[in-house]
Amino acid sequence: MNETDTARWVAQQLKGHWRVSTTTHSGGLQVYITRKMLSPVTLAVVMADIVDAATVSRALIAVPTAEYVVSVPKGAYVSASGISEAALRGVGVGAYSELLGALHTSATSAYVPPDLEFALRSIGQHSNVKSVTRLADRSVVVSRKFGETKTVAFGCGSFGTAVT
Repeated sequence: MNETDTARWVAQQLKGHWRVSTTTHSGGLQVYITRKMLSPVTLAVVMADIVDAATVSRALIAVPTAEYVVSVPKGAYVSASGISEAALRGVGVGAYSELLGALHTSATSAYVPPDLEFALRSIGQHSNVKSVTRLADRSVVVSRKFGETKTVAFGCGSFGTAVT
């Protein structure tokens, strides 16, 4: 399935979402969603196992009005450069499952999955933490007031282990 067919599939699938009124696939990578009680959202749909800065840039060239870049393959991973590029351009980025969560929020471009948001908030409240920065899909960089900066990866259902 190519990206245009995938965008058409996304539009079809989202018609059944309880927050969605209508979806329109207007060709290429673009899907326009009208939501119930929330503002409409324009998507750029890509097929990438790893969503990096180049993937985000390519999607936004194809759909300049996109507010969210969604990668459809199951297990799609957004790299640090993909997150940075999306943040720089003011758009959201994530896998299809994350898009479903983002549709519940008024600011889809700022959506962070609840488990990661909880981890970021919790780690950030620790007295020895200077800052916490999202590095990639399931990893963060923790700058500490005392001691080394650590990169922490999160697994499914558990806080992770320091990897550097």
